[in-house]
Amino acid sequence: MLESDSSAVNLKVQLGVWDLYWSMWRTLFTLPVALMTLVVIVLMILNDFRDRTFDTVSLFVPVFLVLTFVAVIYARRKGLAETTYQISGCGITTDWGSRSYSVRWEWVKDAIESDRYVWVRFKAGHVLIPKKQLTESNLAAVRAILREHLREKARVRA
Repeated sequence: MLESDSSAVNLKVQLGVWDLYWSMWRTLFTLPVALMTLVVIVLMILNDFRDRTFDTVSLFVPVFLVLTFVAVIYARRKGLAETTYQISGCGITTDWGSRSYSVRWEWVKDAIESDRYVWVRFKAGHVLIPKKQLTESNLAAVRAILREHLREKARVRA
């Protein structure tokens, strides 16, 4: 765990099923994984065209979607939905009940704010923070800390 910081922001969020599903898709489709998956799908489609059957693709896509949704339901049952973030001058600490990990700012690639989330991407992984569960003061503090430590890599609103 990272050291305590007076400017630290503690955020307790409850990730919903769709939040976890979206987070899982972001994890699955990092650039190398997305390219490898695309190559496999193209090869399957070419094979189906050659054989004049389309059963491989028609089975692969629904099974893949269902399996990711089952993994999300499993994650919720294991308590991964209740998450506490501590964003401080030292880095970001994530707690899921009995599990926890910390990431120093050197390992953070960038931060992106969308209409619904603040995404903080690491060299291996990411953090998903639903904005609807944050107060305006917490959101402003998170933006300030991200801007301070990530500078131009923080694409957050002013």
